[in-house]
Amino acid sequence: MDPDKDEQKVLYKCSRLRRKHYMRLFFFFCLFLLNVASPLSLINRLVDHRAVQVSAELFHFLCVFVIDIYMVPSVIFEVDELTVREDGLTVKALLWRRHLRFEQVVSFQNHKNFLWAILRTARCFYLINKRDMKNFDQLVEILDSRLPSA
Repeated sequence: MDPDKDEQKVLYKCSRLRRKHYMRLFFFFCLFLLNVASPLSLINRLVDHRAVQVSAELFHFLCVFVIDIYMVPSVIFEVDELTVREDGLTVKALLWRRHLRFEQVVSFQNHKNFLWAILRTARCFYLINKRDMKNFDQLVEILDSRLPSA
């Protein structure tokens, strides 16, 4: 660990409950298995020369696609832990942790009617659940004052 980062003043730090992290990890593996097992099942039936109903398979793949569109962004891109320091912010999602300088953030959108605030960089976006982050208003004030204006 870099001692300079430990010495820097933490302006905001919040993390969600660990059980929510494990629940999202469970759903990630379920989605992964669903997306792997469905095509493999079809391939297995084709190799064994069993009957395949094309309409049923298309309906099944459509259902899997709808589930993916609905669940994948919130499972993968939702923030587990957010730390704001003087030099930037550290975002921990389900599968990775990334340190961002304030200049790397393209936009921060906080709509009052949405569950998530969206923190967007050039390469990725992060969903910040307003209900899971304590003192979310304090985070908004800090980010509005530190982020480059659009």
